[in-house]
Amino acid sequence: RVIELEGEGLAILSTHMASRSCASYHSSAREFLVWLQRRRVVMLVMGSCFVLSGLIVNCLQLCSLPLYLLSRTAYRHVNTRLVYLHWSVLPWAMETWAGYTIRAYADPKYNMLKHCNMESALCVINHRGDLEWMAGFCLIDRIGMLGGAKAIMKDVAKYIPGLGWTFLFMEYPTLKRNWKLDKDRIPAQCCQIKDYPVPMMVNPLAH
Repeated sequence: RVIELEGEGLAILSTHMASRSCASYHSSAREFLVWLQRRRVVMLVMGSCFVLSGLIVNCLQLCSLPLYLLSRTAYRHVNTRLVYLHWSVLPWAMETWAGYTIRAYADPKYNMLKHCNMESALCVINHRGDLEWMAGFCLIDRIGMLGGAKAIMKDVAKYIPGLGWTFLFMEYPTLKRNWKLDKDRIPAQCCQIKDYPVPMMVNPLAH
């Protein structure tokens, strides 16, 4: 019995020491992550990788353009998957790298989660800052609709290499912020994507 008790005691001690060692390891890992986040060189490398991955995806999207002439549905299915290779970096950067936690609150009587990723939806974000749209990307990614994300963007955004060209290939509706030009242009662009083969999350980005 004494040996058994000593064995149990040693097991408890070793478990306690292991937990302290594990906590110390996680603390050191967090400190190292914070140190990395403050290095401008690391941020420059990450930003360059994001832009480069976007250009690679744009090249693949360009190669898929002939498919648009043969089957618009097939083209859209392919680009929905291609764009995920680029945009999935944004939720990772927001949640894992920056450490943000996104929580969504909804009225349970409407059972909104039941319909997520099963039908298209209109999502209105109060676009007052620079990064709240990334929180929207995290939410859309969690419900499995990142490839079907759509937004009504400024027309000049489609000329930005990488991200903007992706908007162009993904048929994002754009506006010139001139009502005389946009009053007929926006409805026509929205009608063009109403038969999109995957559920969409459309965000007007009102500002």
